[in-house]
Amino acid sequence: MIQVIMTVVLLFLMFSMGLVTTLQDFRRVMLTPFTMAVGVVAEVFLVPLIALAAIYGLDLPTPVAIGIMLLAICPGGPISNFFSHISGGNPSLALTLTVITTFLSLVTMPAFFSWTFLGAH
Repeated sequence: MIQVIMTVVLLFLMFSMGLVTTLQDFRRVMLTPFTMAVGVVAEVFLVPLIALAAIYGLDLPTPVAIGIMLLAICPGGPISNFFSHISGGNPSLALTLTVITTFLSLVTMPAFFSWTFLGAH
């Protein structure tokens, strides 16, 4: 039952985000490629590197370290776009970054995971 409720809530949030964004919003995002590049680099490289530093700095147990690293290398999800909207951020930029990092994750997730954990043994 909880899965059904969570799915409905997530669909509602995604639909609501679609209602508040326009094509003009996305055109403005495309006019700021530097902002998009900074966001992509931060999400794809900076977040995993900070997580890796925390893992080694705190000397975390392997299962915890793997969980943290998996979360760090995963792309942002629809809920982050909602939080961007309610905090007064740029939902169109958040949606664009989610799309870009989701497609990049097809390559980055296996690469980071194998480099981080499989290469360490």
